[in-house]
Amino acid sequence: MGKTIFPALYDIYGDSVVGISTDDIDLTKNGSDSELASCISTGCVVVMLAGVKKQLGDSLSSYCSNIAIATNFVKSLPITTPSRVIYMSSASVYGEDIARSVPIDEKTCPEPRTYYGVAKYTTELLIKKTCTDIATEYVHLRPPLVYGVHDQTRGYGPAGFLSKVSKNEKIDLWGDGTELREFIYVEDVGKIVCRIVENTYSGVVNLVSGISYSYTDILDSLEYFTGRSIAIQSTDRTKEKVDHRYNNSLLSGVVGEYKFSSLKDGIQKMVASTLR
Repeated sequence: MGKTIFPALYDIYGDSVVGISTDDIDLTKNGSDSELASCISTGCVVVMLAGVKKQLGDSLSSYCSNIAIATNFVKSLPITTPSRVIYMSSASVYGEDIARSVPIDEKTCPEPRTYYGVAKYTTELLIKKTCTDIATEYVHLRPPLVYGVHDQTRGYGPAGFLSKVSKNEKIDLWGDGTELREFIYVEDVGKIVCRIVENTYSGVVNLVSGISYSYTDILDSLEYFTGRSIAIQSTDRTKEKVDHRYNNSLLSGVVGEYKFSSLKDGIQKMVASTLR
């Protein structure tokens, strides 16, 4: 799979941080579990972010690659027994097209509707089972769409829209673009993970701010910060409009008070980096 996997695994111990990329170890390959185990020290904290992103194709093939990554990862854990595993899962485990009358929280039943979501939830279960067997603490973080500077996925959201604006291309907007979603700026993810590393919480936690935005909010911010008029092409929805709202009470209890970047602040940073 090469660089299309974009795995990043961090072995954090003492004052040292070791980053392992797909150039170092391709976790879809047989034998990669032993390679990975040789890079992890006993008693360390492992932050696991490896996977094939949905924006690169939501298919049975990508599901199989993600499960291979998960399998080789959990096979490496009993060899070294880290003290804690933090896995970057996804809010997609709740189902992207399921309408809910109350905000999603950690008690909401997972109902993944995509190959990506099914793979993420399966990986959570594999890690939970393995960590329970070896008496290792674990945390499953479930973020919504993460965006930020240097985002190369170009998906349907801030990064993809900005890419089209920078090329003066039309943006295809599903329906009227008013459905609500959470978008988390990448710097916030890193800061939250650092707080998780330093505490003793174990289990699932949604990495969310509790504030949802519409796709038209993204377009408004892009027009404001780029000073450009954005060409939009509306496309009929293929599914019913569904809003996503989250309750971040548990996250606040786990990591304490934290001020998330607003969508405007995040987009302003992206525009400044991309169009400078």
